[in-house]
Amino acid sequence: MFDDVAFDGIGISGVTMLAANAVDETSIGKTGKVSAAKTIDLCSAEDRFYCRIGQVDKEAGILTAERTGIQKFSYSGSISAGDRELVADGSGGVKEPTTAGTGTIYHVLDVDDVAKVLYLDRG
Repeated sequence: MFDDVAFDGIGISGVTMLAANAVDETSIGKTGKVSAAKTIDLCSAEDRFYCRIGQVDKEAGILTAERTGIQKFSYSGSISAGDRELVADGSGGVKEPTTAGTGTIYHVLDVDDVAKVLYLDRG
């Protein structure tokens, strides 16, 4: 019924941070965490994620850490729309935590079970 409603990029804003050595152009769209002062690295499984990694300039060693707006992530496991506790899945996406209370509650607006992507409102 509402297949033509799209959330991509609504309200996205971010901050420029230093990119850890493991972060490059293939990291765009993946979950990121603060690994040192002003530095973003890729998340491991069960990490609370700080941002969605936006643009990456590997040569300059910087990236955009997207912190707000409606963000698209891949996911693993089974997730439905609504308020959900999520953590990083270790593959760049998100999942529900193995241990309840170790993640952060996000508003999941839409889930595409075929493409295995979801949209979070991080307003």
